[in-house]
Amino acid sequence: FETFVEKLTAGQKNKQIKYHVASRSDNSEEAAKQRRFEHNGADVFSIDVPNIGSAQAIAYDYKALKKAIEISKQNQDRHPIFYVLANRIGPFASHFAKKIHALGGDFYLNPDGHE
Repeated sequence: FETFVEKLTAGQKNKQIKYHVASRSDNSEEAAKQRRFEHNGADVFSIDVPNIGSAQAIAYDYKALKKAIEISKQNQDRHPIFYVLANRIGPFASHFAKKIHALGGDFYLNPDGHE
């Protein structure tokens, strides 16, 4: 995941494209200071996830996608593209697809994982 995002943002050719990347927060005090920052020109936003065991991955994906949709609405993005690496939100995918399509956006899931 990290390598994919690093290469995608570092190699950006079209400056009209704005990347927004979710990052899982470790809920520490230091993380709280960096809720939002820029890396390689991409807007990186932190997502806090409660310590709920293996369900953390699902909670993270759900909250990250919800926040990404909010950001897209706030920015009034035209034709936003949402790309999820690893499909851990299976039961919620159609819910998010409807919201994204209502924005005029496209929704892509990589169902196999982070590769």
